[in-house]
Amino acid sequence: MPGEPEPTDPQLLSAWRAGDRRAGEQLIRRHFADVHAYFARRAARLHPGLEPGELSQRTFAAVVAARDRVQGEFRPYLFGIARNVLRKAYRELAARMEHVSPSKAYLADPRTRVSRLFARREEVARVRAAIADLPEEFRQVLDLFYIQGWSVEAIAVELSIPRGTVKSRLARGRGHLRARLGDPNPPAR
Repeated sequence: MPGEPEPTDPQLLSAWRAGDRRAGEQLIRRHFADVHAYFARRAARLHPGLEPGELSQRTFAAVVAARDRVQGEFRPYLFGIARNVLRKAYRELAARMEHVSPSKAYLADPRTRVSRLFARREEVARVRAAIADLPEEFRQVLDLFYIQGWSVEAIAVELSIPRGTVKSRLARGRGHLRARLGDPNPPAR
């Protein structure tokens, strides 16, 4: 009826749980554009292969399956599912991408000398060992960025930290790494 206030999310969720499909559809329609915009902003930055519409559909399929487990406010629960869907999609995408080690990349060049190849392998092993000795907060971001080849945005999503924190940890981690590797000019603190 005109003039009646719109039902709240908890009212719609309660009606949906009681069997009112229209209440569930209304709840989903109410939040669909925001969830799609969330994915459009984040997925495009992470990788062009991540489709916002598909990620939105996955999110709402998970919401439908979990509607009886929603506790507290609906919207934060919904965006928690959306964040998990994005993280899972990025991990799936990263798993499909072929990881090429620096040592294998140089094998393709017939001009690469064997001595250079072994020196490169030793250097990669030395850097990996130095990264492994760093404190966890730096080790995670350096490994994901340099070894796994992830973007700053993808690391921020995976670790649930702001982009600025990722950049800061990368910069500080590089300083620690230079010191461990014996760089004569480590950056000032």
